[in-house]
Amino acid sequence: MSQHPLLDQTTIRQLRDTLTSEMRGQLVDMFDVQREKCVADLVQAVGCGDRMEIRRVAHMLKGSGASLGASVLRSSCEALERGCRRGDAEVTQGQVEELRVAAVAVSDALRQQLI
Repeated sequence: MSQHPLLDQTTIRQLRDTLTSEMRGQLVDMFDVQREKCVADLVQAVGCGDRMEIRRVAHMLKGSGASLGASVLRSSCEALERGCRRGDAEVTQGQVEELRVAAVAVSDALRQQLI
């Protein structure tokens, strides 16, 4: 198994050691569904300027990713949450696209390492 900087290898090892291949596949599939919904919800919330919804959705995606060892995604979501909480500059569709690209990369890495 190759090392991948997007994922916490301790979490990946724990998942591989405790879950069957089928269970890991289901987890990754559920993550993909959650990821797609969260990104769509973020796009909508950013379009409306709804900081509370952006925070809520970023928090949800952070939790989904963190439970699978997606430490980079977790950090990106935390930064988005903090920015909304502090009232930093408006969140842009470009930031959401960067988050989407990172989430897809995490999904690909999870598939490589868990399934």
